[in-house]
Amino acid sequence: MGVITVGERARILAGLRSRTSEGLATGRRGKPAAQSLLSGLLKCGRCGGGMTKGGPQYRCYMRVNMGKSACQGMTVSVEDIDSVLSAAFMSRVTSFTDTHDLFQELARRWLSYKDPEADTRRTELTLALDNAQSRLDALDDAFYVQGRFQDPKGQHRYEQMRDAIAGQISSLQNELTEIGTATDLMILRDCDLLNAAWQEADLTQARSLLRVVLHSVRLLPPDGPGKRCSWYQLYARCCFHWVGEKPQPLKVDMRRLDGVTRYLPEVLERAA
Repeated sequence: MGVITVGERARILAGLRSRTSEGLATGRRGKPAAQSLLSGLLKCGRCGGGMTKGGPQYRCYMRVNMGKSACQGMTVSVEDIDSVLSAAFMSRVTSFTDTHDLFQELARRWLSYKDPEADTRRTELTLALDNAQSRLDALDDAFYVQGRFQDPKGQHRYEQMRDAIAGQISSLQNELTEIGTATDLMILRDCDLLNAAWQEADLTQARSLLRVVLHSVRLLPPDGPGKRCSWYQLYARCCFHWVGEKPQPLKVDMRRLDGVTRYLPEVLERAA
């Protein structure tokens, strides 16, 4: 019988966590994982239903499966809208402060991909820290509330036990800090480094990171049939529902491009 290493175990657990999270998010179990970046996230601008990948395009699920009576339908290039959402993700991430809850969650997930052994150790340390803090609280409750350890020998024993637990807590906190310091979070701050890392991420990793900050995005239909927009026009038609915020109004808004153009592909315009 083979024996797996700590790193292999960490990677297996990370994969299981990812598949479990995906299943819970989509309400599906025992089915193949999503085959596209925006599955479950991209919504049709006409009916509000989901859009699914079919070949090189995302298509309105209602139109494809229930016909024109359900929705007039719309399509968009997978390459184009994936590029737009990648730019939106990078712009969003670099706008967070280091103490922002979503940034902390992104950093945790980034660590699980970059260094699964360290992520496993971080989880173990966090559990141990919670346990030690609970023991310290129980000890203080026994001393201050229940009135135990009141004789001289008892008080000395209480102080010894408290010092021992406090020492454990300090040691655990120091190791957690070391892991956090060793994690290269500069990659979530520098747009060039983040772009390179994003391009290298596999589909499971990219979807997991994107779902930290984005509930959904509703894509408004083009002005006319067969019209193909530039990346910038396409971005203005995206109505984002970011985690922690209300959904954006369902209207084309070029102001959404503020601060994001440096993340978009270096293409000025495409023929409409």
